[in-house]
Amino acid sequence: MEKRLSPSPLLFTLLNLGTFNIYSIYWAFRNWQYIKARQDSDIRPFWRAVFLPFMYNELIKDLDADTGEKLYKTDNIRYFLAVIYFVAAISSNLSEQTFIGSFFIFVPLLPTVYKMWKRDSWTPPKHALKWSVPSVLLGPLALLAILQLTLWDLPETVIDGSELSESNREILIENSLLQPDEEIIKFYAGGLTSVLEDGQFLTDCCVVSYWEELETSRIMNNRVGYEDITDLEVTWAESLLDDTVIKVYVNETDYFELWLSKQNDGDREFIKAFKEQIVKERIALSSRDEMTI
Repeated sequence: MEKRLSPSPLLFTLLNLGTFNIYSIYWAFRNWQYIKARQDSDIRPFWRAVFLPFMYNELIKDLDADTGEKLYKTDNIRYFLAVIYFVAAISSNLSEQTFIGSFFIFVPLLPTVYKMWKRDSWTPPKHALKWSVPSVLLGPLALLAILQLTLWDLPETVIDGSELSESNREILIENSLLQPDEEIIKFYAGGLTSVLEDGQFLTDCCVVSYWEELETSRIMNNRVGYEDITDLEVTWAESLLDDTVIKVYVNETDYFELWLSKQNDGDREFIKAFKEQIVKERIALSSRDEMTI
């Protein structure tokens, strides 16, 4: 006979963080397998688990029906958690800033995990009950808030210079990557935790590529004026898992590379703006030469 899968909230959290939320699907699958065996029904546990954002409410109902004891005092709580989980799952796929937030899609599942764990395998001391549910919910939410404040300032796609936060602009200036009077046209950061890890941007005068050396933590960079660029060679990304690579030639043999995300066609927008700046600079140079003559 199948058994309900009732991990502790802490274990559930750690396993989801470690498996990028795949454990939530396994957790739902195991519990629907149990329900199918107990009720001798013809439900399909795998597909119900895969579509958990649509089926979370049904899972709680089935668990209630199995024991004859409701996990929540009112159905409104069940509906509320189901809606929150659905919105979290859908939003993580639609938002442009998804990487950190997607780790915490499982948070609306935690109250149910806690209730199941308490009912199936744990009898808490009376003095602990007052804090159990708040701690289960607030711990991951507090961590999410901290990560949002520290990491979500990093753009995940190519953005316009006007979209770059003032704090990140100041970091670039402080590290001599950007001059205070320069205007950023396009920007892309490839780092995970800091804008200085890796990035490239176009200004009104130059193209800049920079990175942090792992051994010394020094910020290295290539900075070239548009008038010094002789050619561009583009290798387009074939999927969202790849980067588009631009070789920027300053003569026949010397070049440096720019790495850009394909997401939302940001690589194409970056390259279009890049070529426009090169053409603009060449026209300006031609006009200055004519005036000199």
